[in-house]
Amino acid sequence: PDAREEWLLRFWCAKEAVAKALGQGLLDGPRSAVIVDADMSSGLVLVRLTDQLAALFPDLDGPLLVRTGRSGDLVAATTRCARADASGDGAGRSWR
Repeated sequence: PDAREEWLLRFWCAKEAVAKALGQGLLDGPRSAVIVDADMSSGLVLVRLTDQLAALFPDLDGPLLVRTGRSGDLVAATTRCARADASGDGAGRSWR
């Protein structure tokens, strides 16, 4: 149960990180972005835009890489809104 709660929070933080990095917020609520995959050993999460965010940012059609982490009771997420298959994070290798 503790791991489940932590990962639900990581997923929420990942969605918020993407929406805030784009300067829009979650326009359609939590369904503005969906979790595509997660690697529990590294804390990496893949997020895909949906609905209004997807329409506003059609060039971000692939899953976006988000780094999540935990320190004590705090969970944080950060992203550059780079696609997992774009140059930089994940270039030429598995995103994990």
